[in-house]
Amino acid sequence: MAFIIYLVKNPGPSILLLAFLLASPLPAALSKGGGYSANRAAVMIPFLMISCAYGFFFLVRAAGRFRQWISLALLSSAFVFSAFYLESYFFLSPFRIGTSMFAGMRELVDRSVSISREFPVVRVGRSISEPHIFFAFYQALDPRQYQQASRNWLVFEDKGLKFLDQYDGYSLGKFRFGDLKNSEPVSQPTLYIGRAEDFPSDYPYYFRLDSLNGQPEYQVSRRDPS
Repeated sequence: MAFIIYLVKNPGPSILLLAFLLASPLPAALSKGGGYSANRAAVMIPFLMISCAYGFFFLVRAAGRFRQWISLALLSSAFVFSAFYLESYFFLSPFRIGTSMFAGMRELVDRSVSISREFPVVRVGRSISEPHIFFAFYQALDPRQYQQASRNWLVFEDKGLKFLDQYDGYSLGKFRFGDLKNSEPVSQPTLYIGRAEDFPSDYPYYFRLDSLNGQPEYQVSRRDPS
């Protein structure tokens, strides 16, 4: 509000700032499809900060003899809000967004790769979004090997799919990505890697990894020929 009053009384360069401020959310407003589209509104933050600084400057100048008290109140508010932000960032956020940020993925890959040496077939569920990236990264896979494998993945475009992880059956080494099909019979010992929700509750497993809030997140299981 103080910035608006300042803008009315002091037009000029502030008009340009207002124009940038009003235009900055347009990428988020015009974006289509799923995902966190609001992230595109982050470009507003610098202009909001500059606007607040202008408003703060105007408020302090207009305060007269109450200038010190207003400055103290604003600085105290900034301290309190910063404390809440730091608490949220360091203590609350890991529990709230750990799943969407794939917490525990490194441990899952390391332990799964160690176990996978015993199996001729390893299936990784599509519920882990773009799992091939994690397995390539945490294994420090040779880029030449990755590029060689990825040449065969382009078949997903011929099938009319928009994204690679919609395709059932692309591989990276012995790791096959797509549908787990963990309820179907197998002809050779098979290792399954996926989210805990991909398996029935009584499905035997090598290990499970829990999320930071204590809920089962990932599961690694096996199935042998019957």
